[in-house]
Amino acid sequence: MANQEHLDILKQGVEVWNQWREENPKVRPDLSGADLHGTDLAQAHLRYADLTGANLIKANLGGATLVCCDLTGANLTIAALSKADLLNALQADD
Repeated sequence: MANQEHLDILKQGVEVWNQWREENPKVRPDLSGADLHGTDLAQAHLRYADLTGANLIKANLGGATLVCCDLTGANLTIAALSKADLLNALQADD
């Protein structure tokens, strides 16, 4: 279950989110199971985020930093991933 505080910050937009990430670099965002269907996350700093089971259908992740994210069970159907950094991201089979 996603951390509600993390979701609330993300819902304020990528600029607010990225500022929060800069101020809290040691926090591992918990967005597990979050419904982010269709959300614009272009350029979002999601390094080390727990996105297990997240609904990312039609999400815009273009240019997002997804380094070392856990995407196990996340639904990335029709998600835009152009220029996203997925270095060491994990997406295990269900």
